[in-house]
This record gives sequence, C-alpha cells and structure tokens, in this order.
Amino acid sequence: MEEVGAAVVDLSALEYLDPSTADGHRVVYDRELQLEMRLEQSEGVVAESGPLEPLRVKLLVLAGCARGSTLHQRACQGPGALSLARCHMREQCPAGVRIECTSENDLFFHYTHTVDEAGFLGIQEQQGLTIDFIDYVPVLIRMLNDCISSPTTTLGLFVLQRGGQAHLDFIQNLEYKFVELLSVSLIESDEDIIRKSITHRCEVFGSPQGPAHRLL
Repeated sequence: MEEVGAAVVDLSALEYLDPSTADGHRVVYDRELQLEMRLEQSEGVVAESGPLEPLRVKLLVLAGCARGSTLHQRACQGPGALSLARCHMREQCPAGVRIECTSENDLFFHYTHTVDEAGFLGIQEQQGLTIDFIDYVPVLIRMLNDCISSPTTTLGLFVLQRGGQAHLDFIQNLEYKFVELLSVSLIESDEDIIRKSITHRCEVFGSPQGPAHRLL
C-alpha cells in the first residue's frame, strides 16, 4: 500500500489487473532495456547492425513444479534433493516460464516466449547449456540486468524474422570476439493477447485516473 494525497493505492493491484497473470503466472521481472533491433533480410541472413530501441521485458513464472516431473524429483526427492522450502519457491522451481517483450513506442509490438521443463530440455541440448530448468529464471534475470548495467560487454539483440517470429540473443563482448550466451525464440502474440495488453497499459498508465498515475 502507498498513500498518495488522500488516496491509498495498492501496488499489488497493478499486477492483479495485468492480463499476463490471468492464467496463474506471476511477474518476477519487469524492466525497460535498450536492445538493438535487427531485421532478418532473408532466411538465415541478419542485418549486421540496427537501431537501439527501448523494449519492456517482462519475465513471468507459473508457480510450483509438477509432481512426478524430473525437476520435482531432483529438487524435492531422492539423494541430494533440495530443501522442501526451495521447492515451493515459485521463482526457483517454476512449472513454466514466459517472457513478454513490448514497446511503448508501438503498442501493437508484443512477442512471447513460453517454455516448460520439457521444452527447456530441447533448448539445453541445442545450445549446449550447462544450466537446468530450475536455474533458467535467475540466469535470464542476470543477463537482462547485465544488458542494463554493462551494455558494452553484454549486448541484447532482438532479431525480427519473417512469419511473426523473433529471437532475443544475449551476446558477450570479449573484445577480441563476440560470444552468444543464450538465444530465446519468440513469436508474435495473437490479436486477443495484444488487445488485452494495450487495454491494460492504457488503463494503468494512460489515464489520469489510473492507479499508476495516482502515484505521480
């Protein structure tokens, strides 16, 4: 709760009103980043450079690991299991992870990455990742923050592809070469999701009577 003049605004209500959380997901990260936008000129050929654009990146988790899953067995059962308390920490033991990328300069810009444990295994194998699904959220948060705090050494590239697809690449600058740390595939959200997102942002931030503006 925060008191603004004679009004009391419940900050948690902003997340409650967010359509992104309607299916049980919870926001664990929500910041604006300067990402380099690049266009795929033809299949497999990406422009060598592009403009910096402010994109809002929201990271959400679906609470709890599914009982019987490999993640649950590793985290909560058997030799070397993690504590039960950690198992129930939503940020560290999600059933699913979603990334939403939006732009305040283009309200119709809305891309989504959604993955569960089974889907992550494919990413892990394809990209040679040494982390497990339980570590995915903390690693994403660290890389996103590095793009903000150290933009010359950790680069964020948002590559727009044909057919409503895109990928967010995290690149490390080692001075003598660039190394891709992680690539996240995204797809353009459907019209209904985009419409609800625009309505929510206009209600919260666009109206002088909206809860966000009452904090100003």
